[in-house]
Amino acid sequence: MLHPTNDVQVHLPVDKFDINDAPDDVSKVLLDTERVIKGRLSGVYSPTTLASWSSPSATPETIRAIGGRLAAALLYRLRLAEDYPEDAAYARLKYNEAMGMLEMVATGATVLPEVDEIVDTGMHLTQGNFVTLPNPKFAMDSEF
Repeated sequence: MLHPTNDVQVHLPVDKFDINDAPDDVSKVLLDTERVIKGRLSGVYSPTTLASWSSPSATPETIRAIGGRLAAALLYRLRLAEDYPEDAAYARLKYNEAMGMLEMVATGATVLPEVDEIVDTGMHLTQGNFVTLPNPKFAMDSEF
């Protein structure tokens, strides 16, 4: 779903965190990141669509941007924020950015152009949500 160097390292200061120095941590965090993103979008996109995001090239750019920020926040917190409390603010900033972007995708405010699927945010009403009566008691042109 994410490319560690292209999607995550760009959100980490290289002088403080080189992603190549922590391969075990990166693998775990990438799995957690994928679970968070797919879990939040599970009611929005079909399981087939979510499952198709199995490689960086198959994952929409916006999702990769969200995942990169979220993974960077988790890695940064894991490795640096404990020893350097002032760095916790940077991890929190990246986390908030990621979750805000994810929420915009979940609510339909951000559209994923690479996904050819009608988004179901649960807020869209269609004709099927209404009952049509054969002989209504009043109509829009009725006078009271």
